[in-house]
Amino acid sequence: MNKNGINLHEDTTYVVADIIENYSKTTQDVSSFKLNMRQRSNRPIACVNVDDDQCVFFQEVISAKIERKKISFSRPNEISLSMNIAKKSLDKALEIRSSIIKSIQPNQKNNFYGEGVDHIYDYLEEVQKTIIFSYKAIEALCNSAIPEDYTYKKDLSKKGISEIYDKSAIERWLSTSEKVSKILPDVYKCPSPSNQNFWGHFKKLEELRNEIIHSKSSTSSKLLSEILSSDIDKYFKSCESMLLYFFKVDKQNHFFPLTSKISELPIITWKDMKSYFKLLD
Repeated sequence: MNKNGINLHEDTTYVVADIIENYSKTTQDVSSFKLNMRQRSNRPIACVNVDDDQCVFFQEVISAKIERKKISFSRPNEISLSMNIAKKSLDKALEIRSSIIKSIQPNQKNNFYGEGVDHIYDYLEEVQKTIIFSYKAIEALCNSAIPEDYTYKKDLSKKGISEIYDKSAIERWLSTSEKVSKILPDVYKCPSPSNQNFWGHFKKLEELRNEIIHSKSSTSSKLLSEILSSDIDKYFKSCESMLLYFFKVDKQNHFFPLTSKISELPIITWKDMKSYFKLLD
């Protein structure tokens, strides 16, 4: 691993995603290049090949099997995947909600039974996916940001009793709101996002997510009523705002999505770079 936290594993396969020729004659600000990258892919690793005056962008390759057939693909970014699922579901939910509202007659009882209830069910399904996966993106953010050797001391009482959490214990036992409001600000030495305007909506999203995952018969009616509200897009946007808040703090984190006008790509400079790689068919 180099000083920027980039790790090239000896037994890992990488694909060349893009190459900038005549690199020494460019601005050399790799973050400004228009790269041939997919939005949901992990960030590329930028390597300058001094001998050929190239900046080569590598992406890690994942190998798997489908129906006993081998496939390979560039590693996806977990944060991007989750937010993409959430955004697609949000768009569908808002479209369905609009059609439901148009079908409601003023000053009348509006009952949805039989085939008529399908739109309500479709909406509820999409909203729950929006809530779960936008929250999952924030969980992935925390896992990507907390260093492996980080420990967190949590005071339990005024008598000096405290508990020490390593990264594994933090991931397992602490709430996501505690991670983003206390753990990450400690990691980055930055202000807590709990003072930001989006914090209230994020806390509500966390509450709804927990009620969905840990469903209770005593609260199911209340939950269904709440997710029929018009605030779902605000909950999703609170996650977007949370992500951007920390993307701006840690612009070089390799596990964060490549974000236009925010992300910075550190560079590994090599002489005789080709000797470090074995070309595969």
